[in-house]
Amino acid sequence: MRLDGREIAEKTLFSVFLESKDGDVLKLIQESLRRDLKTDSKIKNYGVDYLSDIVFFQIPVGITTVEGLLLNVNSEPLFAQNLKESKYVFSVKDNVGVILTIPPQNKVKRSDLQLIADRIVSTENDHKMEKFFANHDTGKFIETYNKGSFFGKTSVFGQTNVLFELQDNSLLLGGNIDFNEGQENKAMELKKILQPKGLHFSSAIVPAALSDTLNHWLKQFGITIPEISSVSMNYMGANIVNHSSGYFVVPQIELLIDCKDNVDIESIVNNEELSHFFDYSQKKGQIHIQNEILYYKKISPTSFYVGINPSPTFASAKKKEMMLLNGGLSPIMNIHGGGMMMSFITIIPEFRAAKLLADHTKEINVRFVKINNRKAYLKGELKFREGYYPMNELMKIALITQAE
Repeated sequence: MRLDGREIAEKTLFSVFLESKDGDVLKLIQESLRRDLKTDSKIKNYGVDYLSDIVFFQIPVGITTVEGLLLNVNSEPLFAQNLKESKYVFSVKDNVGVILTIPPQNKVKRSDLQLIADRIVSTENDHKMEKFFANHDTGKFIETYNKGSFFGKTSVFGQTNVLFELQDNSLLLGGNIDFNEGQENKAMELKKILQPKGLHFSSAIVPAALSDTLNHWLKQFGITIPEISSVSMNYMGANIVNHSSGYFVVPQIELLIDCKDNVDIESIVNNEELSHFFDYSQKKGQIHIQNEILYYKKISPTSFYVGINPSPTFASAKKKEMMLLNGGLSPIMNIHGGGMMMSFITIIPEFRAAKLLADHTKEINVRFVKINNRKAYLKGELKFREGYYPMNELMKIALITQAE
């Protein structure tokens, strides 16, 4: 992953100080500086050239994966001085520095990592960065390249190249994904989906690990479900239900699940152990959790619906569409009930930061579409409301969560 330090800095300075003159961001920056000065007598200079590219990478070492940073250095002595007592392995030469993390359980010796770090900064090679990262254009500030899978461990997806870009009031996402040669991907296309409302998500890209994890949890109730082939969901919020044993969160959703084999939703809902665990009662087509009602029904031999609407509306997905995310972000923060629990949630910094982002965004739209049996493209936009700017809002999230 390449971060264009100069582009980020220029866009941030222009957005915060010249374009919006956002007082909230300036106040958060001042508070952050005061905290840093209180903790340390002076702000440390790490000797890093932040106005150049910073590359985050992962490399296989033995039986594990090591993460690292490659960056330009404007002071080798300061860089070495600030890292010599750290838990990281580092090396620097000719104003190029590398920092490597030590994997958990010490799966790689520190001495071996040091040899790798020294070799990275010392070895000349003819690998041009443009082979991986070639988008040094205005507004394009993060680019990722992956030789493995962008969507988790699967043999279907191969090389990916994804780009994040700032444009006016939007944060844009675009990229290309290759399918591994010889892998079957024809079934990975959406067909029947819920008519979008609230925050909508539909995907025919469902990692097998999801079904494995779900079945592992359901095993305690004697329930097994077939592997999931696609999901479609409308999310409108969540209700916190007070209960003698604690709190239950009842999502306000419409959910359509399609499996690769026949599934019996009626027998799953009628499972006594499951109903006792979630303390629900049921009658034909309904699940009652105190005053909350969820409806369920069989849609086809391999699919079923669960949700707050007894009569959901379905639609046909566009041709070759594999994944779809659209709507507003506000439903994510739409939480009701819970009394003291709700009061507790609202003081959590991460919740406050996320709510601020949701309130200031207009909509999100992400599509993953197959071009042919070898390639697909990813395209998305997070659009902010008038008067709000992407970099300002991202900075607010970082500064609010850092404050606690």
